Amino acid sequence: FEYLPTTIREPWFLLDTSKPLRALIFQPRRPFKFTQLNDPNQAFVFLNNEYAMGVDGRSNAGYGMWQFAFASQLELNEENFTKARSQMRKITKANGTPLGVRPTTIVVGPDNESAATTLFDAITGPNGSSNTLYKKVEIIVSEYITKPGE
Repeated sequence: FEYLPTTIREPWFLLDTSKPLRALIFQPRRPFKFTQLNDPNQAFVFLNNEYAMGVDGRSNAGYGMWQFAFASQLELNEENFTKARSQMRKITKANGTPLGVRPTTIVVGPDNESAATTLFDAITGPNGSSNTLYKKVEIIVSEYITKPGE
């Protein structure tokens, strides 16, 4: 499987979201609170002749089980998806027993939406045969995923 593509493409991410542990974890620590300085009697407002607003809160985010996520910048096609899915399913524990990774979700950007829809939402393939990848994973399209450097 080619890990370093020769051309830069929009990345896609294959995730196993079926487990209680996730590849990415978010922990809220202190709820976010919107604060504003808009009273003319406050020193900041008086001295600067402007209002200030902000948010105060605490949280943390990080990686959990890295085995539950796979990222690729290769073209999103049947061959590359099948290889990525196979790599994820082959991951084992230290003692050699399978970890039980089962990719359930693919996250793509706008450039890969059409390819994802063709691969996973079409009942038939391009030549009229049945599509073996139909509904194999759930598609999530995020406008925040773009090519590196854009």
